[in-house]
Amino acid sequence: MRAYLGVYPQELTADIAEGKKLGAKKGILVGQVIPNSPAEKSGLERGDVILSFDGVPVASPSEFRMLVADSPVGKRVEIEYLRSGDKRKASVHLVERPDVLTAEPEAHMEESWLGLQVVDPMEEPEVVRTLGLAGLSGVLVYSVEPGSPAWKGGIRIGDLVQEIGEDAIQNLEDFEEARTRSRSPDRPIVFLVFREGFTQYIAVRP
Repeated sequence: MRAYLGVYPQELTADIAEGKKLGAKKGILVGQVIPNSPAEKSGLERGDVILSFDGVPVASPSEFRMLVADSPVGKRVEIEYLRSGDKRKASVHLVERPDVLTAEPEAHMEESWLGLQVVDPMEEPEVVRTLGLAGLSGVLVYSVEPGSPAWKGGIRIGDLVQEIGEDAIQNLEDFEEARTRSRSPDRPIVFLVFREGFTQYIAVRP
């Protein structure tokens, strides 16, 4: 069993900290809080900056994920965070990670490319429902290797890839064709992804 908090953390870059006037230079940024998760129930919100987890300072999203995953299920931990420049604390009761986030997908998963793997969202209805992707076309990012080109570029688990370069991505076949055409790119590969109700471009340098 793995512990579950229910946030999607992202790196707190200097540009984001300055642009959002976060008043923080260290920690990680909460990019999304999953509804009905322990994080939401504790009062954490998108845009909060997590400074420490159970007394351990947090420096990166990957480190944060490891701290959460290595914690015992059922443990109550204290999270120190910033919101609008104010330092706050939240007491969170960790639960077992839901199957929708841990189970191996029954659908075919494309082999890793740039550190990411994708699946057909139509064959993962629970994930589609949880992330609000119903009716959208694209392929679902199911895993991203920390430190990989995709990770460094900003692609995250749960993103829906809708374009790669100039190619629209409707399904796994489109993804494979776009990947083949991008085997030896001479410039960054630009992805269009749908995340949290919005589309955004992400440049990935191989």
